[in-house]
Amino acid sequence: TGVFGNLNLLNDVSGPSDFLSGSYSALGGLDFGAGGFNPFANLGAGASQSGLQVLFGNTNTLGLFTDQILLSAFGTNASGFSQGLNYSLLLRANVINQSTNVPEPNMLVLMLIGLAMFSIALIAQRQQAILARRAMH
Repeated sequence: TGVFGNLNLLNDVSGPSDFLSGSYSALGGLDFGAGGFNPFANLGAGASQSGLQVLFGNTNTLGLFTDQILLSAFGTNASGFSQGLNYSLLLRANVINQSTNVPEPNMLVLMLIGLAMFSIALIAQRQQAILARRAMH
């Protein structure tokens, strides 16, 4: 038994925008399993990469378990602009009881909060890059 979650990476902008490309790497321990974290290229405005999965199967051992997934991405556009972006997703599980009833909804909420923070940071980076380009012209 275990707890799993499905995630999506979303280029959460509208209208003409930079294309997003990148890859993932695991940092830290091997407490969580991950699947679908394949490299991607030219993710346009509003497009997403789905099928990202995380699994925590160590529900019979008490303790705090932590892993981190790093997204190394870069944005590009037709005018020749290119900027690197690095974000990390922290995965954490705290097994406090050796019950077979794992609090799955709590884990999903934590993952969704992490994904929301990731999206907000990506939008802020984009807006800074747009402002920097405008200042140069």
